[in-house]
Amino acid sequence: MTIKGQDVKDALQYSFALTEQTLSIRGVELEIWHDQFAENPYTCGDCMAPALWFYESIKEYGDSDLENVIRRMSPAFVSRHWRKIEAIIDNVDTDEPKAIQIEHGGDIGSIRQEYYAECLSDMRSECWGYICDYFEAIAALYRLQGIEANTFQSNGHCQGDSARGLIVHLPEWKERVGFNGDAAQDMQSECDTYTAWAWGEIYGFTVDEDETCGGFYGNDVGAFCEHVAHEINAVLNERAIAFAANVELTRPDMYQGVMT
Repeated sequence: MTIKGQDVKDALQYSFALTEQTLSIRGVELEIWHDQFAENPYTCGDCMAPALWFYESIKEYGDSDLENVIRRMSPAFVSRHWRKIEAIIDNVDTDEPKAIQIEHGGDIGSIRQEYYAECLSDMRSECWGYICDYFEAIAALYRLQGIEANTFQSNGHCQGDSARGLIVHLPEWKERVGFNGDAAQDMQSECDTYTAWAWGEIYGFTVDEDETCGGFYGNDVGAFCEHVAHEINAVLNERAIAFAANVELTRPDMYQGVMT
């Protein structure tokens, strides 16, 4: 009888979370272990969406300069939407762009663009009390341009262990990887993958002290158990083939006519 993912899940110590453990399923030894050597998912591939993550300091993944969101806008776009931009960046002096134009001249759209970029930069702080507002402002400015962007928060296992993230589906990234799926679902999946690595929630398994597979990020117990079931079935199939071959060799009728 074929082993299914649910059979493996039912045999685990906890059906809702992975833990280090050793067990036997249909006579096949299974060891589940903590993968301490898994890579940061952003550094072991180039398909994840551009992101900013804050844990002790701000780190950007991808080469898109996400924090420079204002300068992605054209001066004409800024002129059309300056009221919405000022509502997002809450440290703006509404009269300042006009004062700069009166004193130095120039296009008001370009003046507003540079001024708002400076105001956004002033919001930047590698302090938990301010990083939430900073990431939310950047996300809102991307959404103003029709670009999907979401912020995330994840908490670790110890008090004070928290990470704040911003993931953006830039048009050039979507074109490069051919993305046309559900943006919110994809961003949540990437958040779960990254924070699994950040908090050490990565597992692997060894079947029959031989077949080893690691790098399972997070606690998607169902997917993990499906992989385990596949490997157990492969071991059981190999055993069945070896057993059948052994039986064939010991059949008496194999030797009829051989003796003289």
